[in-house]
Amino acid sequence: MTTSTIAKPRIAAWSTARVLRDFSAEIERRGGAPVLHTIRWAGSGWTETPLSIRDRDGGLVLLGAGQWHQTWRKAPGRFVEIAYLCGWDDNGLFAAAVPGTTRTVADALRALTPAEVTRREHVRQGDVYLVRMERAGATTPSGVVRGSHVWDAETRTLTHAPADGRVHAPVTAPDEWPGVKVVEQNRHQPAFPTVD
Repeated sequence: MTTSTIAKPRIAAWSTARVLRDFSAEIERRGGAPVLHTIRWAGSGWTETPLSIRDRDGGLVLLGAGQWHQTWRKAPGRFVEIAYLCGWDDNGLFAAAVPGTTRTVADALRALTPAEVTRREHVRQGDVYLVRMERAGATTPSGVVRGSHVWDAETRTLTHAPADGRVHAPVTAPDEWPGVKVVEQNRHQPAFPTVD
């Protein structure tokens, strides 16, 4: 297992077209939708609203789309939205769904970070955290986390073995931590289903 050796891109300097092209492909690779499909009662069927940049902060980008959805001419419509926080880590490009109403990168980071992680010392590997616990023996048992992260309680090491070979570098909890809890990043599904 090797970690990515690709040089970190300067996403902050990317053009809008490149941001949308590269991150739309990453969103699709992860099973997301880079286009919001809605019905607008006009007899024309589906309306497609592509993602646009809502915010940039350093190497992170918040993409989102919103559109009115109305299933029947006399039914009240509602505004629906999707959003993704995108960036680069040791694994390469990433995209994570966040609540559609998210407007800033800072708010997206808050939405993804579990409360217990913000209150404790921690290390991160992709969408999984190792969190310091103060009680000796309060360590999560060994096992697989999120299908591709492997936690070894004896060595206090989290490794990554995804099917696509895009691995994160292993992380090890410091020896001085009395206990270690494995915590998954908050997950968000688009509040509105998209279709192909």
